[in-house]
Amino acid sequence: MNKLQTYAVVIAVLVLVFFFVLSVVTSNWKFFFWSIIPILLWLMTAFLAKVNARD
Repeated sequence: MNKLQTYAVVIAVLVLVFFFVLSVVTSNWKFFFWSIIPILLWLMTAFLAKVNARD
């Protein structure tokens, strides 16, 4: 994994933990469930994007 991918994974995990805690506190699980798909799309973009067009 390169630096960009590592940062993407760390930020995604932190965001998921934040929405999980928010959902537990408010007892409204929509926060957590609606955050899963955008985070997965973000991770897919980070792992599938080329760093440079020449690569």
